[in-house]
Amino acid sequence: MMACAGNAGDVGMRRHFRVSAVTSASWYRYACMEAGRWPQCLSLLESMRSEEVQPDSIALACAAQACRDGRNQAAASEIQDEMRQRKMDYNVAEILNDATLAVDFPEVRSPVPLGALRPMAQKEVQLFKWIRQRATPGDVQSVIKVIEEFAEERSWLKIQGEQKKELLEATLRPEDRIVEFGCYVGYSSMVMAQRLRELGGHGSVTTCEVDAANAYIARGVLQFAGVEGEVQVRVGCACDWVATGQLGTIDFLLLDHRGTIYHEDLHAAEPSLSDKAIVFADNVLYPGAPLFLNYIDVQEYAIEIHELKAIL
Repeated sequence: MMACAGNAGDVGMRRHFRVSAVTSASWYRYACMEAGRWPQCLSLLESMRSEEVQPDSIALACAAQACRDGRNQAAASEIQDEMRQRKMDYNVAEILNDATLAVDFPEVRSPVPLGALRPMAQKEVQLFKWIRQRATPGDVQSVIKVIEEFAEERSWLKIQGEQKKELLEATLRPEDRIVEFGCYVGYSSMVMAQRLRELGGHGSVTTCEVDAANAYIARGVLQFAGVEGEVQVRVGCACDWVATGQLGTIDFLLLDHRGTIYHEDLHAAEPSLSDKAIVFADNVLYPGAPLFLNYIDVQEYAIEIHELKAIL
């Protein structure tokens, strides 16, 4: 269900250091594994433990594979036992495949291995791999189609498919400056970017995503689809980005994040809305956004409610 409305410290630093240390050590261990130096891998594991830094799944998988390559099966089995005890995925081959496949784009200093994102966004990592295997690079329509197939055949995704996609496309206008709150994996952003191309290739799409892991995946998806120059992904809370003033003037605002705060974020964005702005809000009846509906009613927005087929 959706509504369209027209406008009238120390601990943190320490954790960051630990994460960086684990990631760096994992890649060093990977190099040792490739060189067949299993004793060095085991030595690095012990060094991490002595520093009270827990090895991640990539580090342990590298060490296990290095031991296998060095015909030290006992050590490899011991490492896999540790992975099981810590309730990690212990499929060494799959972990290493995720580690070598990375999301890379200009905004990051170095590629982000899928293995590092997998614990935080397992389904989304699977989707990204599915896209790379089945979609055509640089073909945005191909990527959109493959995402829809994944949602239908593999796992449910919170995306605006079928009737919602058609309404979204029909509502956009040439040269719209679009801002989206709730990027997820970049599906709606690609739909809007493709529609702007059809309308003449002008306008812009800026999307905000609070979940950093999903934002990484979205950027990788958008780059694979060839629309990274047309869609800008901003990581963080929508209201914080609005407060910076960096989102610019908004002709089309898509609300697709948390219905419980739609009204708050719309209120924050109102000074940036143009005179012709449209606010497109998803799921306002179910799961529901009663405070948002009350807000746009009190503020005398021109309201349209569309009852459509649910998300894929």
